[in-house]
Amino acid sequence: MAVEKLQNNVEKVAQKAVYNFVEDSYNCAEGIVAAFSEEMGLAPKTYTALAMPFGGGIGSLGHMCGAVSGGLMMLGLKAHQKGLKKPEIRELAQKLYKGFEEKFGTVSCHTLTRHDCNDASSAPYDIKNCAPYIEYVVYKVNELLGD
Repeated sequence: MAVEKLQNNVEKVAQKAVYNFVEDSYNCAEGIVAAFSEEMGLAPKTYTALAMPFGGGIGSLGHMCGAVSGGLMMLGLKAHQKGLKKPEIRELAQKLYKGFEEKFGTVSCHTLTRHDCNDASSAPYDIKNCAPYIEYVVYKVNELLGD
């Protein structure tokens, strides 16, 4: 029963994170941060302000996927709240980053989306295509922290 409840909670956070990005006004990093913040009983708007610059691969430059950035932020916060120390948190961060890279072949927003946010003539992309990246990050953060 407890495992099932945790699984349902992770699914709920993942669905909320995707909704935040696809249907609401959040970028990918903000969507993850808002979903986790809400789940933790924190004020999402406070934390999404920290995540805002990371959407679109850091300032829409197409670098590291904003979902990974948002996930790393929440991993750090949740791990700190659990009393983990910097070396442990860094190790978990590496596992999140490397796990994402292994699963999707890259952490580059530009490569993942085949879109350049700063080029109006760039091929359009459907933001729904980013849902698997967002979902993976939410599940991986929870897995790494044993939540």
